[in-house]
Amino acid sequence: MRGLSAAWSALPFLLAWPAGALEPHAAGAAASTAPVALGAAPSAVGSSSAAAPGAGAGEWTDADRRRGLLLTDLLIAEDRLGEAWAFARARLDDDGRKPVWLMRLARVAALQGRSSEAAAFYKELLALQGESVELLMQLGSHAQDAGERAVARGAFERARTLDPGPLPRYRLSELSFSEGEEKQGKKYAMEALAAMPEPAPQAMRRMRLRLRSRAGWEDSIDREFQELFESEPGEAESLFEWTGALFRAGLERDADEPLALLRERFPDQAFRTRRLELERLRQMGAWVPYDALVEDSVLRWPGEPAFRFSRGERLLRSRRWIQAGRDLSFALSSPAYRKLAGQSLLELHREYDHHVGPYVVLHQTEGSRYHEEGVAYRGHLREALRAEAKAGVTTYKVPPRTFSLTSLHGTAAWESGPWTAGGDAEVTGGAGSGGFSPGVFGRWEPKSGWGVGADGALRRAWASAAGAVDAGATTDRLGVNWDTLPRARIYFGGQASYNLHHVDGGGRAERTVLSPQLVYRVMDRPFYLGAGYRFLAQDAWGQEAFFDKLSLTRRTRTHYATLSLGKRWLGGRLAANGHAFNGHDDGRGRKFTSFDLAGMGAGLDWFGERLHVKGGYDFSRDSESGIGGGMSHTLRLAVEWHWYGHGDKNTPR
Repeated sequence: MRGLSAAWSALPFLLAWPAGALEPHAAGAAASTAPVALGAAPSAVGSSSAAAPGAGAGEWTDADRRRGLLLTDLLIAEDRLGEAWAFARARLDDDGRKPVWLMRLARVAALQGRSSEAAAFYKELLALQGESVELLMQLGSHAQDAGERAVARGAFERARTLDPGPLPRYRLSELSFSEGEEKQGKKYAMEALAAMPEPAPQAMRRMRLRLRSRAGWEDSIDREFQELFESEPGEAESLFEWTGALFRAGLERDADEPLALLRERFPDQAFRTRRLELERLRQMGAWVPYDALVEDSVLRWPGEPAFRFSRGERLLRSRRWIQAGRDLSFALSSPAYRKLAGQSLLELHREYDHHVGPYVVLHQTEGSRYHEEGVAYRGHLREALRAEAKAGVTTYKVPPRTFSLTSLHGTAAWESGPWTAGGDAEVTGGAGSGGFSPGVFGRWEPKSGWGVGADGALRRAWASAAGAVDAGATTDRLGVNWDTLPRARIYFGGQASYNLHHVDGGGRAERTVLSPQLVYRVMDRPFYLGAGYRFLAQDAWGQEAFFDKLSLTRRTRTHYATLSLGKRWLGGRLAANGHAFNGHDDGRGRKFTSFDLAGMGAGLDWFGERLHVKGGYDFSRDSESGIGGGMSHTLRLAVEWHWYGHGDKNTPR
């Protein structure tokens, strides 16, 4: 209807449009005088050979310009964006009044999802016409959509100085909240509320309620949204705002009423409503109905990137790598999902590709040191079959001795749906001894957002401590681990194990470990920040011959405060992470205030088209087990060459 309405209003002007401006003709041939057929594609719309009215640039009449602009608007209304772009682009150099064509080009670029180009056109308009609130707001909006947050903030801040009204402050509030700057977002929200006119028009009333919900949720806001909709029952935007406000307040379970009204009264808004329904289920962690609704959405809107992206994300979590790659590749073609889909595809390649390359580990404590060099492989031999292999030589120095340990390690795991099952084996030799150690492991991760796993191994070399290797220590181990997401921002997990240790000469000891932890996700933007608590309980007992040969702490009850952070750049290719902790254990005389159990670490990861480089450093004031206690430093570096995993050759990199 919009296209037909625009066509009807443009008809008198288009019938008078010189035919040579739309139809190419051979040199010397007479130009056709037939009028343009509405709804038919002008064969030379946007062609650089299409003649413009007048003899050259700057010679357009006002009537010519009006007809050209109306034709451009008509093509936009009929969603013929490519033709509108080409036509306006060609006219830009013909007409002396560039701003009107720049405005159309910016509009087309925005409709095509090319937000960065749209922002560039508004920058050019500002340079030509000088500052205006309208142009600054458009620049800020498109820059924000393009991820150019600094440009967006600058434009909105400048508009704020020129306009005392609420809109620039509202946009600054939304931008600040999207960057995780809650305090600043609330400040701008309060400024915008103070600048609201009275009486406020309907759109401003919606904005006011949105800002109030941002500044701090009150139960009255829910009722006022309901009253606002009842005062304009034909306006769907009130329901969308109402639902969004409930989501932001963590009250997604209370969004039944606005979502039901959207489904019943606004079937033409089914696409937007479906996206809200999916977001609600995602926030609730209701993954079984979420997956079913995603599948239904893909069937109902097969060409919609939003739903293909959502399904690709879930398939990625379920390790159905090949179909996930197809869905994410489809979403990658959409400018709106290019960044998110690109990051997810990088994650797919990190986990699924074949990787092989050298690695080195350097470790030093106050009484010993070791360094390990080797080569490692990991990847998928089939979509559900993951394999790992590592061969390395570790050289230990425990004064006055220096000795080496050679190790070969292999892992194979079958991953199917929520289940993982596999086994590993390790062969060691050197340091006057050698051995073979088999192991098994399994894990179950249902769609409810939690998982549990178990593992076991026999005669596994205790290779991470020079003192343990010097004593010929091996371990029979049985362990369990678990993790769950009881709320969107909270992670709860942990592990427990029983260990039977042996040393050369027949000494034996038993050890149990229990270590639950809780992490709260403080923020995601501009970087990830998590704060947590971890408890460690260890008890060891056995033959004195064991403890005479290997110093193992018999009892610990340690409380750790933890901090973790992370940041990604370049679409996820470059990632940095860090962590810090500090412990308290009365039984061992370790205090928070003395930082006796403190530590920290940092890592850097670059994932290129074919090369993957990762490294890290860890520091600790004391070891948890007490073996090789005291200050320790560990440095790790690995370089991997990676190539396509099984069935992955058409997945973009």
